[in-house]
Amino acid sequence: MKKFTFRLERLGKIREDHEQAALVRLAAAQTDLVREERTLAKLVGSITEFNSKLSTMLARGASAGMLAASDAFRCCALSAARRQRTRVRTAAGNVAEKTKEFNAAHQKAEAIRKLHQARRAEYRKESFRSEQLEQDDRTGARAAARRWNSAP
Repeated sequence: MKKFTFRLERLGKIREDHEQAALVRLAAAQTDLVREERTLAKLVGSITEFNSKLSTMLARGASAGMLAASDAFRCCALSAARRQRTRVRTAAGNVAEKTKEFNAAHQKAEAIRKLHQARRAEYRKESFRSEQLEQDDRTGARAAARRWNSAP
């Protein structure tokens, strides 16, 4: 019995490489999204902390100059948080795009894998059938020879 060969083996390898590359790009995009979300969370946390400090300053009767400087800092922090939210939305869009790319690459690679499995199963079935026919021919020839030798 000759060895099974799949004619689309190289195409399967190329598609698997594309799938792997898409997966790496997706992982990088997800990492970027997590980093941007953490940065946003830190900014929001610092703004919340600063608001409580500002409330304390107001309760203790801080000077107008300190309150003005604090308000300017708060405005800058809010601005940074808005920019960071935009970055998070951009990163989330990038993750969605990379997910689509990965899914497309995965479907193409999976199609080749399924075809390979189907062809291999078909080859095994055909090999078994031909081996069975050869064995039946040998068995039939032996039985005919026995009948011929045992005939009166």
